Amino acid sequence: MTELSRLTAEWNAARILYPTYSALAREFVIDLTPCNDLEAGVEQPPQESVEQARQWLSDMDERIQIHQLRQFLQTTTLVTPQLLQTMLLHHLHKDEKAPSDPTRSTS
Repeated sequence: MTELSRLTAEWNAARILYPTYSALAREFVIDLTPCNDLEAGVEQPPQESVEQARQWLSDMDERIQIHQLRQFLQTTTLVTPQLLQTMLLHHLHKDEKAPSDPTRSTS
């Protein structure tokens, strides 16, 4: 996969995750500055924006408790098969997993 196609795939995933993560932040009063280009719905951002989106998602992952994520996904109308697949892949591909990550291996 080329660097450009990797960045494009990462941006597309961030665009899928962002509305749900933003709603989750509002519901559980997680104070985090919005990611401007994701907020604006930019389709082809510069690499810097992809990196900012990556950091924003990482910051949210650190603040979201697993029970909050589970509760939110069970009660929100935002859940789609595409969102669930993207969220699962997002967590599986993280370099470092926190003890509270839903896909963390316990072996």
